[in-house]
This record gives sequence, C-alpha cells and structure tokens, in this order.
Amino acid sequence: MNKEVFGYIGATLLVLSVFPQIYKSYIEKNVNSLSYPFIVLQIITCIFILTYVSLNLDYPLMGANSIIMLQFIFLLGLKYYFTKYPDKTNKKEETINDIRDNNIKDNDILRVNKVSEV
Repeated sequence: MNKEVFGYIGATLLVLSVFPQIYKSYIEKNVNSLSYPFIVLQIITCIFILTYVSLNLDYPLMGANSIIMLQFIFLLGLKYYFTKYPDKTNKKEETINDIRDNNIKDNDILRVNKVSEV
C-alpha cells in the first residue's frame, strides 16, 4: 500500500473537520463562541505548516493547509461581520427574545405562530 494514501485521507479529514463550524456559524449567524486569538493563531499555524510542507513537497498537506487557511480566513470574516453588525442575526431568535422581553400574553404568541406558519 502506498504511504501517501494516509496523507490524502488525513488531509481530506482535516479539511472536512472545519466545515461543520463554518456551516453552524453562517446559518446561526452567531460567532460568539469563537475568539479572535483562536482564529488568528490557526491562520499563523497554517502559514508555518504550509511553509514547511512546501519545502518538503508534501502535496496532501500542502493542499489541505491551503484550504484550512482559507476556511479560517472566512471564519475571521464572519467573526468580524457578525460582531460589527449584530442586527444581522437570525430573525427567528430575535422574535423569540422580543416575545420574552415584552411579556406578551399566550394568546398573542399563538397568533404570532399562526401568522408565521402561513
């Protein structure tokens, strides 16, 4: 068996491992659990690893780290955007919070749910 198979499998799993976080952050429009230092350190790590694997011509990890770095740059953009523009959050979550904050009666909540179902 060719030893590079393990490299390609590992590289594929490495790339796929970040997609759930990107998807969750983008769909929920919530990046509060991600910190700037974590994202920046991941990007710096990718730069150093990419330099190392480029010098060693390790193609599976070279491709994977390039994609991982782009994924973390995208997460950094999401973190910046959703932190700077918090009003762009999920409207469903805002509606629930507004209902709780305003102490609307149960009948009014039922009417809101019926209208939203239509």
